Amino acid sequence: MKNIIITQKIQKDKFGALNFIIEKNWYDLFKTKNVNLIPVGETIDQNKNKLINATGLIVHGGNDLPSIKNTYENFLRKKNDISIIKFALKKKIPILAVCYGFQLLANMYGYKIKKKDFHVKITHKLNTSQISKKNNFLSVNSYHNYVVYKLPNFFNKLVKHDDGSIELAFSKKKKLLCTMFHPERNNINQKKINKIIFKHFNL
Repeated sequence: MKNIIITQKIQKDKFGALNFIIEKNWYDLFKTKNVNLIPVGETIDQNKNKLINATGLIVHGGNDLPSIKNTYENFLRKKNDISIIKFALKKKIPILAVCYGFQLLANMYGYKIKKKDFHVKITHKLNTSQISKKNNFLSVNSYHNYVVYKLPNFFNKLVKHDDGSIELAFSKKKKLLCTMFHPERNNINQKKINKIIFKHFNL
């Protein structure tokens, strides 16, 4: 059985206690691939042994960047995730960054996140001819209020929305796959999306 590390959303409950959260959808996505999803909290100092032998790392959605919404839970999530991402990049461990995770990576490399209306609870039809010769279109979900327009040149494959925002980005050099859509939630072309995700993790 292969192990994939997954970071967690941080949220305060009504009593002010911090909770670490992962959607059940993530476990459902990988259940047919004999993959053990290992949730982690805190920084790499507490999780190094888990990550060093992992097949991959998932940094999923759920929080905002502190620059967008300055709360303690957003600050803590960013601090934890950046330390884990840097370690995974150094060890060349494949990373899947989804929504918030995508925005965090762009922010790490010095690119701005911009607010964009009409990207929540809708479906995007994306032209994927750059990454696939057989399947030229991909219909994906959308739950984000902020978008990324620019990334470093080492991202060798990009799929953009009609408004120019990047919905999917891949870097072979860095072993990075970034999606602004949620692969763990329902998508019209779910089988195609699963194939992209599983191939990235060599499953």
